[in-house]
Amino acid sequence: VEEGNREWGIDNIGDLFTIIAELMVVGLQKFHADEFGCNFKTGEGVDDAFLAEAGAGSVTATVRTNVIENSYEVVIPETAKTWLTYVPATKASMRNDELKFRVTANTTPKFRSAPVSLKNNMGQTLCTIVVAQKSENAAEVVEFADPIVARICIGKYDKDQSGDLTHEELALVTDVEGLFGRYNEINGYVGDPEARNITSFDEFQYFTSVTEIPEAMFYSCDNLESVVLPESVVTIEDKAFGCCTSLTSIVLPEGLEVIGSHAFSGSGLEGVLEIPANVKHIEWGAFWDADITSVKMYPPMPPVYSDSYNIFPDDVIVF
Repeated sequence: VEEGNREWGIDNIGDLFTIIAELMVVGLQKFHADEFGCNFKTGEGVDDAFLAEAGAGSVTATVRTNVIENSYEVVIPETAKTWLTYVPATKASMRNDELKFRVTANTTPKFRSAPVSLKNNMGQTLCTIVVAQKSENAAEVVEFADPIVARICIGKYDKDQSGDLTHEELALVTDVEGLFGRYNEINGYVGDPEARNITSFDEFQYFTSVTEIPEAMFYSCDNLESVVLPESVVTIEDKAFGCCTSLTSIVLPEGLEVIGSHAFSGSGLEGVLEIPANVKHIEWGAFWDADITSVKMYPPMPPVYSDSYNIFPDDVIVF
């Protein structure tokens, strides 16, 4: 069956009727729901989807059918009835049914959508389409490169259950303690079993209210290759990136003041490491057993070391 055309057989009061739906939209753009971060995806109980502009307007789907009049109904979810309304029309025997919907202006910061079902008089679903609408004040949705990171972050911080996260939502996060589980010397790692398999978290930069990277936050994330830290970070706690063997480089935020014990110990950091000007304290073993060859210090006053002999590998040049 071609996309945009669907055929269903309906056993209705002993007679077989066929409904052939040719879904068209007047003045709207047809789209795949999964490309817009929508909760309803084509191929998963949804036959097609249509995108409305942010302002108030109408949506029309034309349905070619021989199902008798009043033998099917259009069902809109209760949660969508505040903005989406079906406008009934008279039906002939063999006809093109125009299923017209009114939408109110979407002044929220979120893209919104709703599944609309066509059901026969026995309650059977004939087809389901999604009517979606842009936002007049759309907030930019963050696209996570790593699906594990996306699942964990959306699960924890998606308070409105929209299925995505915007820059504005991430900017409100102040504490990332336990985001990828917790690690301690006695119990080891406790948390999501997939969390240690993340490969990138460049989207961390949008957590602009986070000032502290908690202890062992990324500890033993062996596959982590890339992470961009928020500029708001002031403290990197103990073992935060310890044993991240695939992490070969990192840019430390300009406002960073404290680097905890073994923060990057055993990581894959290599080459030249730059210490920002505001760093005041570097704790014991912070970069021990990493592969860095030299350290470029920018602080006007040398940082306070808890143990100056075990901060960097023995053969590192500090200048």
